[in-house]
Amino acid sequence: MYKKIDKEKLDKMKQPELKSIAEKLEMKQIYRYKKDELRQQIVNKVREFEKFEQRELGKYKRIEKMGNPGKDATTYLVSDNKTNKKYALKQYRKNKSTKNILKEIEFQKKAASYGISPKIIDVSEYYKFTVMDKLDISLFELLKETKGKLSEELQQNIVNIVYVLDKIKIFHADPNPGNFMIKKGKRDKMYIIDFGFSRDIDSKVIKKYGTEKVNQKFMIVGLLLKIKEICGKINLNRYKILKKYLSPQDRELFSL
Repeated sequence: MYKKIDKEKLDKMKQPELKSIAEKLEMKQIYRYKKDELRQQIVNKVREFEKFEQRELGKYKRIEKMGNPGKDATTYLVSDNKTNKKYALKQYRKNKSTKNILKEIEFQKKAASYGISPKIIDVSEYYKFTVMDKLDISLFELLKETKGKLSEELQQNIVNIVYVLDKIKIFHADPNPGNFMIKKGKRDKMYIIDFGFSRDIDSKVIKKYGTEKVNQKFMIVGLLLKIKEICGKINLNRYKILKKYLSPQDRELFSL
């Protein structure tokens, strides 16, 4: 709305037109101003927004896209213009509600405080983006590289993530391998991202899945099924740690 305002045309507008613009700009007490005063207040508001825009959007330089765009967002590799430090910036779609974005951020912040998700560095409610610590490679990419091979240490990382999610009462609900991210180092460590489908583990969720350990029941079998899709087949002997969390019924039902 702000960018579409032609300041030169304001001089030709009548009071009702100016009031209409002021209302769209969410200005307060607009009926106390005369035409010339209202026009100047609109100009001031636009300038205020332009400074805000420069401050918010000028923080980070977008370098390249990271991974494949999702249904609700696209993630970019960015650098902080002051420190040159690199981060991951998740840009949400314009039509995603701010309420849902903030709920997703709340889940990730909670998970990050337990060391299983990347730390959130910055949030812009107006421009609908979050900035978080950058990780190196997704589980999806790793499985493609290794043709399905996954170390027992990373398998145990997955189990630990699932355990903590159940402990802190967050049902993640999306076992896509693209949501498991790895930070490379002397010892690689896995994290979980994208809480867009997440919800609190409440009585309804417990009743639906028949257990308080809903992530353990849903996420591990779901992840193995996704790995099966990626690799075309799955050899459970490669996944000794994850295999322990499959029930005989799961193996029979899903042909694992």
